[in-house]
Amino acid sequence: AGRHEPFQPRGDFDAVTAALADIAQYWLSESPQRVATTRAALRSRLGAQSGFLERMVPAFAPLLGSGPMPIDIDEGTPLSIRARRAIRGVLDVVRLSGVPLLLFIDDLQWAGPGALELLEALANDHSRGRVLLAAAWRDVEIEADHPLRRALVRLRAAGTRVTSIRLDGLAPDPLAAFLGDVLDA
Repeated sequence: AGRHEPFQPRGDFDAVTAALADIAQYWLSESPQRVATTRAALRSRLGAQSGFLERMVPAFAPLLGSGPMPIDIDEGTPLSIRARRAIRGVLDVVRLSGVPLLLFIDDLQWAGPGALELLEALANDHSRGRVLLAAAWRDVEIEADHPLRRALVRLRAAGTRVTSIRLDGLAPDPLAAFLGDVLDA
């Protein structure tokens, strides 16, 4: 899971890199044999993108190993394209592993255009099979001309399945009951 922060913007890909870091930590928690298998699959699938992924998501450094990284031939390629390629490689390894993945990104109302472009590409290209991309936002903070609304229109037009679930706030009585249960009052 990753989330966009309203007052601490660090970069277009921060929410996605946080979610990818969780994937790397999960893979690192597996048996040494499974880590070795995942390392080989990542290095094979990523090729020259291995070093870029390691810089983009430092949590992948121990997973990718200390061996020599392939020469990065994409040095002049725009960052957004390189990010897509690296993420595509990781998600391909996820799919090949047979383990389902829910990639959750929160607070899209604060996402910038670059982040929305990346998420749109992920939804169009990779949210299938064993990989599900889920996102959340506060629709009361999304104006009619917000880039997220346009991205959703493009996703639907491209044939990408977009399921919206509207959640309303809790009424006072259920909220009081919930807080009573949580606080054991």
